[in-house]
Amino acid sequence: MIFFRKNKCVQDGSQLTAAFLIIGLFIVQSTLPAAAAKEGKQTVNKEWHVRLTIKTDDGRQDRSNILGRLKDSKPGKDSHDLPEMPPPPPPMGDRYLSIVFPHPEWKTEMPDYSSDFRSVPVGPNTDDAWKFEIRTHTPGISAELSWEGPAAVLARSRIKEAKSGRVLIEDCVAADRQSFILKKERIPLIWEYRPERGGKAGTKKIKETGGKQHEQNEERKPDA
Repeated sequence: MIFFRKNKCVQDGSQLTAAFLIIGLFIVQSTLPAAAAKEGKQTVNKEWHVRLTIKTDDGRQDRSNILGRLKDSKPGKDSHDLPEMPPPPPPMGDRYLSIVFPHPEWKTEMPDYSSDFRSVPVGPNTDDAWKFEIRTHTPGISAELSWEGPAAVLARSRIKEAKSGRVLIEDCVAADRQSFILKKERIPLIWEYRPERGGKAGTKKIKETGGKQHEQNEERKPDA
């Protein structure tokens, strides 16, 4: 975890107080695990969550990023969607590394979020997608994105580039991490939760791929 990762910088010419930093960090770290469903009880047609982690070789890490489904979640923003505090400016923010779920369409004061929950659908065979971004103030560094969650959910999930739609990871249970170079300050990606093989999911049509293409996708690197 980067010390300055989720704490708002006060733009008044004075330095951030130690109390504000500690309180902000404590609130985010203590609230996220409480908002998510307990992993041992997760199933694909009930409550579940997946944790995303980004880390670098020089010790930077952010793992307070959760997407998933909760029974009492509502369409759009609700109490389970926790705002992401903006990074401090240089020089304190030079080591900034984070994953955010951007939602400018919600038109809130802070458009980025560290958690993004959706409601549990009535039927078990439904699809969905979460857009997230890896952000840093030091482009050019190598980083590793990893994920953890229930195997039944990961088996139906894949990661794509947001702009091109190119698949980076076809099966998130077969592979649990991806290494690449952060060539830009923002790397937009999509976590895609697909219907079960042979099933249908509303109006969305997602083309499944065979084993040969699956092997090729695992070797792809994002055009960061």
